[in-house]
Amino acid sequence: MLVSIKKSRSLPLFVSILLISLSFFNFLLVKGINENSGGNKVVDVIDGDTIVVNKGLLIRLHGIDAPELNFCGGQEAKERLEELVLDKNVSLQELAKGNFDRVLSLVYVDSKLVNEILLEDGHAELFGAQTSAKERLQKANQYARENQLGIYGNCISLQPPNPKCNIKGNIHARNKTKFYHLPGCKSYSNTKIETFRGEEWFCSEEEAEEAGFKKAENCP
Repeated sequence: MLVSIKKSRSLPLFVSILLISLSFFNFLLVKGINENSGGNKVVDVIDGDTIVVNKGLLIRLHGIDAPELNFCGGQEAKERLEELVLDKNVSLQELAKGNFDRVLSLVYVDSKLVNEILLEDGHAELFGAQTSAKERLQKANQYARENQLGIYGNCISLQPPNPKCNIKGNIHARNKTKFYHLPGCKSYSNTKIETFRGEEWFCSEEEAEEAGFKKAENCP
């Protein structure tokens, strides 16, 4: 009896997963996705890592994270992506479901991997690249970092614009938690202000806290 009960309880979960999977792929078919065909015309570019194809389907370039438009490098990333894909037919490969009704994809135009180009030019940083192109994307990101290209050159601040405003507001790359570091904090000297992530300098602890930052745990 116990075995039968366990099986019966697991059935609804299986059915739910199946329905979700079918719903997603039906969603792609309805929107007109043509994986690998190169028949998906880019009709709009939202920002440096999101495009719109065909009937309005949002495509997020898999494995990269471009700055928000109001952050350092955000507008440049969008403009570069427009140069690469706007009004062109692209090939979408290795589709996966993303957040906010977006589809994650490797995007190719004229056999060139757009995700890789943006990383190599320094218009985005590597982010969750679990695809067959993982090593290519890692190398492209490393190249941009080592050569201080794009956001890695123009959007990293080592000294505060105002010497009196020397509190570092740091944002975790993965979970987006916000911490501020005072000059006496243990990790202060190793913390860079990467303005392409929205990190910034503060003149007081009150100012940092009002912006949503908390004091780092290794601060005295």
